[in-house]
Amino acid sequence: MKPFDRSNLSRQEDYWLLRAFLVFSSLRWFSLVLHFFGSSPYGGSLVNSPFRFIFNSLFIETGVILGLVILYRLLTLSVGLRGLALRIPFLIFACMYLAFAQVDLEMVRWLGEHVSLSFVMNYFRKTDGHMLGNILSMDLTATVAAVLQMIFPLGISIWVARAQWKRQVHLRIWTSNVILFVALITSPLWFMQSDKRWRRICPVAMSIGTELGRQALGLEKPKHPQQAYADLIQYAKTGTLADKPLNNIPEFPFYNPTGPGKLNAAEFAKLPRDKRPNIVYITFETWRGWKTGLVHDSILPSKTPTLDSIIEHEAYYFPYVHSLGFPSVEGTQNIHLGTWPHFRKIVISNYLNIRWKSLPEQFADLGYRTQIFVGADPSFSNLTPWFTRWYQYVEYSESYTQDGPLMDRFIQALDTINRKTPFYLSTWTVTTHPPYSIPVSEGIPIGKTDEERYDQAIVYAEKQIVKLIDHLRKSDLWNNTVIVIVGDHAQPETTARNNTEIAGVFTPGHTWVHAAILGGWSGLPKPKRNEETVTLIDMAPTLLEIVNASVPNHFMGHSLLHPRSQEFLSFRWNTVALQHENDRLLFDMFRKNQTWFAVDKSNKRDYTLLSGHVMHKSDVPPFPFDKDRYRDMIFAYGEILDQDRMFPKDNRKRGIYEHR
Repeated sequence: MKPFDRSNLSRQEDYWLLRAFLVFSSLRWFSLVLHFFGSSPYGGSLVNSPFRFIFNSLFIETGVILGLVILYRLLTLSVGLRGLALRIPFLIFACMYLAFAQVDLEMVRWLGEHVSLSFVMNYFRKTDGHMLGNILSMDLTATVAAVLQMIFPLGISIWVARAQWKRQVHLRIWTSNVILFVALITSPLWFMQSDKRWRRICPVAMSIGTELGRQALGLEKPKHPQQAYADLIQYAKTGTLADKPLNNIPEFPFYNPTGPGKLNAAEFAKLPRDKRPNIVYITFETWRGWKTGLVHDSILPSKTPTLDSIIEHEAYYFPYVHSLGFPSVEGTQNIHLGTWPHFRKIVISNYLNIRWKSLPEQFADLGYRTQIFVGADPSFSNLTPWFTRWYQYVEYSESYTQDGPLMDRFIQALDTINRKTPFYLSTWTVTTHPPYSIPVSEGIPIGKTDEERYDQAIVYAEKQIVKLIDHLRKSDLWNNTVIVIVGDHAQPETTARNNTEIAGVFTPGHTWVHAAILGGWSGLPKPKRNEETVTLIDMAPTLLEIVNASVPNHFMGHSLLHPRSQEFLSFRWNTVALQHENDRLLFDMFRKNQTWFAVDKSNKRDYTLLSGHVMHKSDVPPFPFDKDRYRDMIFAYGEILDQDRMFPKDNRKRGIYEHR
C-alpha cells in the first residue's frame, strides 16, 4: 500500500486555493468593469474617462485579494487545516468579501465615498426600508445588478468547493505570487496614480484597514495639545488661530454656564405667555441655495418664487448659510447640537452616549412642549435614539412620506395643541430627498433626470411650506409664533458630482443653504437681508437670544443677531473645506493634497462650482495657511468628543416615539 504523502496533498490544496483565487478575482474584475463603465444613479456616466480608472483599480484590487489569499494560506498551514476544513472557511470569507466590496461600490456610486467604520455603525441598522427602497428604486436596473453580483458568488462557491483540482503547486509558484502581490499592492506608487483617483479606487479592505491602523497608532491625536486647544477655542469664536498656546487645557472647552440671552429658566418661566413665543421649526430637506431666487441670477431662475417673496419681505434672513458637513446626519447635528461634525466619524452613531444638550432640550428646560414630525424614517440614519432624546414626542408614518400629507398632519398638530403652554414644534420635509419623487396626484410626468426630478420636488415642497405659513398667518397662533426655515444641507449638481477632479470632492454645492426667521411675534428682529456668510451651528444660539433665554450650553457658533462673516470649516470623511467669503480651500487630514478655489458669491454657478462656472484653481492658496496647525486643532476637537468633554451635565429623558 502506498504511504500517505502529506506533501502532495498540501500542494494540491495550494493549487485549489490559487484556482479559487482566480475564480473569485474574475468576479471582482467583472464588478469593477460594470462599475466604471456604468452610469451614475443621478444621470450620465459615473466617470468621464473609465480607462483612466479601470487598470489602476484592477491592479490594486487584485493585489489586495492575492495578499489575503497568501495570508489565509499561511494561517491554514500554521494550524494544519486541510480538505473541506480549508475550503469552506475560505469560500465563506470570499463571498462575504465580494458582497461587502459590492456594497462599497454602490456607496461610491451614490455618495462618492467608500464605506467607513462610522458608516457601517450608522447605516447598517434596523430600518423599515421605506426610505432605502425609494432611493434604490431610483436606479432599479443597477440595484438589481448589484444584488445579483452579491448573490452569484454563493452559487459559484458550491462548484468551487466540489472541484477536483489535483494538480500540484511548487514553491516557486508561491514565490512568483508573492512577487506579483508586492508589485500589485504598490501599483498606486508606480502606475500613474493621483490622489483624487486613489480616493475613487481604494479597495474597501484598505480603507477600513487604514482607518483601524490610524486609530491604533494614535495618529488622530494633536501633536501640540496646548496650541491645538488654543487654536480650537479661538477659531470657534473668531475664525482665526490663536496667538499663543494655553497654559492649561480646560476640561470642557466649549461649556458656557450662561448665555446667549439674559434670563435663566426660572426667570423665563415668570414671563407672561405673550413673552414666551411658540417656535415652529421647519428643516427644509436638501434646500439647494442656487435653486431659489434669494441670490439673483438671470441664467438660473428661481424654482420657489412664492417662498422667496415671503422671505424677502417678511423675514430676517441669510441667503448664504452653510452646513458644516454632508449629508443629513451632519446637517441635523449642526442644527440641534450647534457643534462641528467629526472630520471622519459620524457623530450620530459614534457619540450617542456622551453628554450633549440640544436646542429642543434647552427649550424643554424653559418649559416648552417639544415635538417633531418627520416624513422620512428616522431609523434610516440612526436618528431615532437622538430624536427621542432631543424631543418629548416624535412621530413618523409611512402615510406622510410626502410633504403634502406631512404638512397636513403638522397643521393638525398645531390646531389641536394646548395654547396655555409654549411649544417648540418641528418638522423635517422629505420630498426633496432622493429620489425626488412627487406624488402622482400632482398630475405631472416624473422627470427623467436627477435635476429634473429635484426641480419638480422643490416646487412641490415650496407649495406645502407656503401652505403652512398661510395657515399660521390666519390662525390665533400667529401673533405669538416664531417660524424658522433652514436647510439641512444641499447637494451638488450632477456634473459637479461626476467631475470631482475639476470641482473637488467637497464643493459649496454640498453645503450651501438658506436660513430665514419670520412670524407674527412682536419680539422678532425686523425683516432684513443679511449678506454675511454664516453656518448652521449659528442657528441654536440665535433662537435662544431671540427669546432672551440664558441656558448652560456647548454651542460652537454665535448668535446671528450680531452677524459677522468669518472663516469656517466643513467636514466630509477626512476632507476639510476651509471657506471665507470668496476663498475655498480643500485639504485632506492625512494626505498632502490640497486645492484652492476662488468662488464668487454673487454668481450662483460660480459659487457652487456648477457646470459652466468660471473657476480659478491652484494647489497653493493666495494666503498664509499652516495645514499642520489646522489638522492639530481638528484632532483636538475629536479628542474632546472621544473623552466626553463637551458638556458636564447629563439629565436626559427619553421622549415618546410613535410610528403610525
